[in-house]
Order: sequence, then C-alpha cells, then structure tokens
Amino acid sequence: MKKRTKWLLALLISAVLFGLLVPAVYVRLVNPPSALREQALPAGIIALSDLEGSWRIADGSIVGYRVREQIGLSKTEGVGRTDAIEGTFEISGETLVAAVFTVDMATLVSDRSQRDDQVRGRILETATFPNASFELGAPVSLLGASSEGEAKTQTIGGNLTLRGVTKYVQVLIRATSALGQLRLTGETEVVFSEWGIPNPSLPAALIFTADRGLLEFDLLFEPDL
Repeated sequence: MKKRTKWLLALLISAVLFGLLVPAVYVRLVNPPSALREQALPAGIIALSDLEGSWRIADGSIVGYRVREQIGLSKTEGVGRTDAIEGTFEISGETLVAAVFTVDMATLVSDRSQRDDQVRGRILETATFPNASFELGAPVSLLGASSEGEAKTQTIGGNLTLRGVTKYVQVLIRATSALGQLRLTGETEVVFSEWGIPNPSLPAALIFTADRGLLEFDLLFEPDL
C-alpha cells in the first residue's frame, strides 16, 4: 500500500473515531442523566379531610420531558424542565371535581441549547403551539386511593393537549403532603407519532432517540384562599 493511501486511511479512521467518541465523552462529562427534581422534599401522611377546597399551583412546581438518546456510542437521556405552570384543582367531600393545568412549553430548558432549539422549533413548534394543557375528564372519587408508605396513589383520566393535538390519557399520580403543601408527582408516556411530533433524531449529528418519551410532573399546591 502506498504511503499516501495509508495516510488517507489513517485520517479517515481517526475522523470516524473522533465523531463517535467525542459525543460520548461530552455526554458523560456535560450531559449526565438527571432526575426531575434535584432534591427530595419531606413527605407526610394525607387525610382526605385535609384536602377539601380549592388548590393552586405553588412555586417550586416542575413539568418536564425525558427521552432516551444515543449520541455517538453513548446512551443517555434528554431531560428538559420548566416551572412556567399555571393550574388549579378542586375537591368536594371525597371527590376530585375539577382540575386544569397549563404549561408554557417554550420555556422548557435542558442542559444543551442545541436540544432546546430543536424542541422549540421542529419538534414542538412552540411559536404555533406555545402551551400544553391537561383538564380532568370526569369527577374522580378519592376513596379508592391506595396507600404507598406515606403517599396516596390514584389514577385520573383527562384530556391532554400537546402540540395542538388533544387526546384522553390516564395518569397514575402519587400524592404526599410537604411543609403544609400538597405534592403530586407522576408521568405519562407520549408516543411521538400519535401526537404529530416528529422524531427528534438527527442522524447527521449521530443523535438518535426513542420513538416515545415521558411527560413528567412534580407539582406543589397551596390552598387557593
């Protein structure tokens, strides 16, 4: 093999390895998988008698997404969050009678500005569809809520609107009390094609994602006095 050919082959191999390994190193050092909330909040036992009335979103609430990614040779997760949330719910007696939440999707932020630009642009088109929302579909009896340690769990159904598409979903929520507030956590799976969301993958940049992700929430509520 001629010296020039060997040199070109070595250069090509180096370029391929650089393209595969640099994203992997970047992911490990800059983009580690992260939880929706960085610090755990203290939890207490909930009694139905303490819940009656109207509640509103309190500071510290978070909504986010989580999507499995592969960047080069490294598998990780894309995680974005926002605290731009508005909403209320109402409990009468032992029944959840109303719940409405709205999220400003244009404010979702991850640890990579390139990902954020893609999310706000071609993926969610937040200039056209700035908000996601959830509205309770029908009253839900809370008597069937099961205990999970100090938490109560309950499945609720409602209409989720995402990227201009509205679908009925069921969500398993986990409720605890924290420092005089009510905390609701949960998640629901979103299959991108069912919501008209293009797959976030960017093959030219060696970025590949799953065909679905999780819409997560960690909400704090205070009495709406």
